[in-house]
Amino acid sequence: MTATLVLHQLRFDIRAALRNRRTVFFSIALPVLLLVVLTGLYGDAGTVEAIGQTVDAQQAFVPGIMALAILTSSFIALLMTVAGQRQAGVLKRRRATPVPPLVLIMGRALTSMAISIAAVAVMLVIAGAAYDIKPSAGWELPMLISVVVASLCFASCGYAVAGLVTTPESAGPIVQVILLPLQLISGVYFPTDGLPDWLNTVAALFPLVHVTEAFQHAMFPNPSIPWGDLGVMAIWFVGAAAVAVKTFRWLPAR
Repeated sequence: MTATLVLHQLRFDIRAALRNRRTVFFSIALPVLLLVVLTGLYGDAGTVEAIGQTVDAQQAFVPGIMALAILTSSFIALLMTVAGQRQAGVLKRRRATPVPPLVLIMGRALTSMAISIAAVAVMLVIAGAAYDIKPSAGWELPMLISVVVASLCFASCGYAVAGLVTTPESAGPIVQVILLPLQLISGVYFPTDGLPDWLNTVAALFPLVHVTEAFQHAMFPNPSIPWGDLGVMAIWFVGAAAVAVKTFRWLPAR
């Protein structure tokens, strides 16, 4: 019965997300735009070092843009949606229905995962068709596992932060303060091998750099399942879920 309700909720949340132009733009269109822009910037950059391998510069930054797409759809979009619905009283009304709260939470998390998979697929198609940037043979399973685990990790973090913000207006600045520095040191826009050791140490404490490196392991020669990076994401998932259980609120702040 619960599985049927989750599937029903998932269909509703996916339709609602696709009708939200802001969600579609930031989750799919913006990463594709960055892919096109950075491809032009790194077109003549030669090769770079990433996760111990020497690869073409254009290929090196694609995993980072994929990580940004997952971050946007599973963390930022989820956080903004939950904060907005809570402030508008939508969560209060839905909490009053017979549908278990777990169904509502899982439906939104699975929606983020579906959008993440779609965003990564779109970028892989465009990168391969327009720029001949293609993953090495055997990339499918490592990439799928990485997308699923990364999406669940960021969705859990999104619910945790959603419990700490009071209004949708306060969510935007909080997101920027947290994420902008992390993006710069987590290999989203350029490989982290050239960063100082202390910055790499700081970045390694957070999941974003591990998402980027997981996608690099999937795309670069000799693809492999990055168990270490997945383990860090799993730890963040569990920790954020514990925080979300304690702090999540269905009612707007008074």
